[in-house]
Amino acid sequence: MKIFIKKTMFFLFAVVLILVVVGYILECQFNKDGSDKINWQKNIKNNQFDYAFIGSSRTLNMIDINLIDSTCSSKGINLGIGGADYRTLFMSLLSFIEIQNNQLLKIYIQVDPFMIYKDSVYNKPDYDHYFYSNSSNEIIYDCIEKKDNLWIYRVFPIIKYIEYNKVYNLTHFVISFLKTSKNDETKGSLLIIENPSFNPIEQEIIEKKYTSPDDLKYLNKIIKYCIIKDIDIILYTAPIYNYENYFTKIYPDFEFTVKTISDSLNLSYFDFADIYQNNKDYFYDMNHLNYIGTNKLTLEIINKTSFTTKHN
Repeated sequence: MKIFIKKTMFFLFAVVLILVVVGYILECQFNKDGSDKINWQKNIKNNQFDYAFIGSSRTLNMIDINLIDSTCSSKGINLGIGGADYRTLFMSLLSFIEIQNNQLLKIYIQVDPFMIYKDSVYNKPDYDHYFYSNSSNEIIYDCIEKKDNLWIYRVFPIIKYIEYNKVYNLTHFVISFLKTSKNDETKGSLLIIENPSFNPIEQEIIEKKYTSPDDLKYLNKIIKYCIIKDIDIILYTAPIYNYENYFTKIYPDFEFTVKTISDSLNLSYFDFADIYQNNKDYFYDMNHLNYIGTNKLTLEIINKTSFTTKHN
């Protein structure tokens, strides 16, 4: 009986050890996946950038960093993450600066009604699992929503890869062995190259939305963190199709909210929401510009914000 118990215990110990080792191997390899935007950002370390843009897909897909750098002889990066809320962006920025030891001189923060209003139409994926490995940082730890089982993910990372297998799949595992990625070439921008015909449907005015205290809280955290780090801050709103006629009725307090934030902290704010109004030639869909529109917006930002860096 004692021999059986010993063999059983040895077997269980061996299984646990294998799971731990496999988990850390997967953690190490998946972190190298440059095709995954967040993992790509987490692998950028010990760099100094003149500027960064941060926001959701309306930053990721609509700001051409290469165009800015070639025009202004600068060094920038696109920290946009598709569907991300300000809580996710705050964790990402903290990781980028505090853990990865990068430096920023200036940051352009996207402020959109879709990000500071509760809107069931707007997708906000769960990105917390990307930051489990950074949860030793107290501020990041406080941002993570599900803390109860966090220690399990850190000790047995394989559980994360089983639970989020749609993200950490075989395709991404294979891609992780590649030395370079498209993100390296575009400096984090994921531009919409296609210019399909955009045919907007007529939209009915739905009930107006109300600002989200949580999203505003984390927007303010990002701003105040950048102030502490002596990073120059510029707030901006990117173009939205039919903004004046439709979206201002759903989000009537948006402009007042952003102006209150910018005025109270003496920040520059540039509102490009309605500069293209109903020009279908520049839009991919209601909320995203196509390649032509992205090019025009990027140049507009360069010109209107007097794009300079402390290096210029």
